[in-house]
Amino acid sequence: MKLLFDNDCLNKANELLTHLGKCEYVDECFNNYLEDKQKTLTGNIKEDLLPYFEECPGLIKYSGFANAVALDPKLIRENPYFEYIVKSGAELGVYKANELFLLDDKEVLPNGKEITPVGYFKEDVVFPLISKDGVTWMSLIPHEIKTFENAIKEAEGDVLTYGLGLGYFAFMTAMKSNVKSVTVIEFDQSIIDQFNNKVLPLLPNKDKIEIINEDAFVFHSSSNKHFDYLFIDTYHNEEDGLRHYSQYKKCEGPAKATSFWIEDSILVYLRRAVLYLIELESEGLPESYFQKEEASSDWIINRLHVILKNKIIKTTSDLMCLLSRENLISLASLL
Repeated sequence: MKLLFDNDCLNKANELLTHLGKCEYVDECFNNYLEDKQKTLTGNIKEDLLPYFEECPGLIKYSGFANAVALDPKLIRENPYFEYIVKSGAELGVYKANELFLLDDKEVLPNGKEITPVGYFKEDVVFPLISKDGVTWMSLIPHEIKTFENAIKEAEGDVLTYGLGLGYFAFMTAMKSNVKSVTVIEFDQSIIDQFNNKVLPLLPNKDKIEIINEDAFVFHSSSNKHFDYLFIDTYHNEEDGLRHYSQYKKCEGPAKATSFWIEDSILVYLRRAVLYLIELESEGLPESYFQKEEASSDWIINRLHVILKNKIIKTTSDLMCLLSRENLISLASLL
């Protein structure tokens, strides 16, 4: 990039980079909290988070986590799919009373601050899950329920989805009267077998569901079938999701309308990479710096460096346009 900031743009860039540093620290602290199986849960959210924010306790307030949403256990217990997936013999996990968890997609406020919605239950709540090699692959939890809502609402006609998981999306869309069929593309035959043998026979409207064992990327670029709606969910989180998102965006695909799981979080992750690149570019680093790949995110920085090589940023308007949702979607397709 060619950074020719005027004073207002320089101040805005510094403000956004300050937010970025705080958000990355908050993420690190909260991830440590989530991974700690022995954490103390008193019911006082600020006190429970304090051990993980020892260096900067003031950022607990900045994070907004103290305003976490107390959820009704019915969100899981009375979910239409809960009964069927539990009967199938799925593994069960548990949220302990007052244990915080991710609730929805990340979002960026107009001032540049990121918000990560979190929630908790006031009592212990069990949830079904599928794990593979010790890693949870899919689970019926508030974050999954919330981040699937829009796609389930939008789906109609002949529906296509990449990634089977627990089968939640396939089940919920097959239950809709305006959905004719649900085709699932899943690469892992063991997940298909588990679903076909234990879950599918229990489901109403199971005749609407067809599962195909195939690579989603191959199907996406080569299928001659036509669908009304496509929902893509072949990744674990926004980090590996960005690579998938970028690859799918490179071709039109077989559906009239397409949506991506946690798309907003993926774009927030890309936005962070653009801001980090601005910081690096402002230091006048040599070209060789952008050719190494030591960290998992280096490929993004290096590609953005090439893509934005001739991009001129002078004003705050230039900067905010670069970081806009529309531009980030365009950048993702070029990675």
